[in-house]
Amino acid sequence: MITRLLRRLHRDRRRIAVTFTFMFLAGVVEMWGKSDLLPPFVLEIIAGGFLVAFLGTMLIGFGLAWPSFRHAYAPIGLTLFAAAVLGRLLPGSAFSLLTVTEGGGRSLAGLITTGLFVHFFFYGRWSDRLLKARRSRTTTRVVTRLEADTVWHGLVPTPGRREALHDPDVVSVDWLDRDHKRVRIIRWAPPEPKVEEHYLIEDMLPGAYVIYRYVRAGAKPETLIKGLRAVKLIDLVDRRVVYVTEFRQDQSLRRVLFDWLDDKLGRIEDERMQQLEHAVSASKSRHGKRESNVIGGVLRPRGRGLPSVTSAAPISLAAHRRAERAKSSLYAARDLLAAGE
Repeated sequence: MITRLLRRLHRDRRRIAVTFTFMFLAGVVEMWGKSDLLPPFVLEIIAGGFLVAFLGTMLIGFGLAWPSFRHAYAPIGLTLFAAAVLGRLLPGSAFSLLTVTEGGGRSLAGLITTGLFVHFFFYGRWSDRLLKARRSRTTTRVVTRLEADTVWHGLVPTPGRREALHDPDVVSVDWLDRDHKRVRIIRWAPPEPKVEEHYLIEDMLPGAYVIYRYVRAGAKPETLIKGLRAVKLIDLVDRRVVYVTEFRQDQSLRRVLFDWLDDKLGRIEDERMQQLEHAVSASKSRHGKRESNVIGGVLRPRGRGLPSVTSAAPISLAAHRRAERAKSSLYAARDLLAAGE
């Protein structure tokens, strides 16, 4: 639980940094030059720090309780900063932050209007066709204490090692050529249709790194997602560190910016690593339970008085001779009975 929360906070680090920056600037702009008693910048810094400490902490608490709330961090910070700037440009208007508690519905309507404008400007899809990123690069880092072989085959699909992925949606991993350069992965999560992914391995050192190009179906049947991915595994003494780098082409600048802000690749790899750790832990637990049942319930005798092979005393020579004589007497008695009949 603690590890999961720390990973979420780590992936929110960019959102938190951007949000806190705009909150601090909003306090500075709002209180700029409004105090004649304190030295310059003192009141401004206090106001910005108050917004960060009070409102920022409250936002992080909500984000930990409701993970999807993290998408509201940056819009709230941008809205406060924009309202502070409009309040300075339009004195006496409803956009000032200081008049929110005093202006009532009018100030609240001004703040909501600012928020809607910020949302449309930064989150609207109007810029997707105008602003394109020819090539984008994203890198993330994941740390785990699993064994290196488990991590490698759990993150890198390998033909013949499908079970090591611990992904129930993967139904097959096959080579497509004799040179072992092309791999096909088929995913199926009923009732959804099957989805194929194709990998072209550019370079690979098993257990250390792999570089491959991938093609898979997008959200729409007619769209394809293409890219280049590099996975590097570093085996340290007490932990394993995985670096994943992706190169994508022809993405909208808005999508690239928001994926970077949300650390989307890092969240995907965290989820995969968490799923792998849970599956490995469950597998070890089941394996240990089977071993304890076999040792304690089948092979180990429970009845009292049953002799143990390891605790049996050595048979003496005299006892052996007595047993042989008793056996001879038994055979002689049997022969006499047979002759009398």
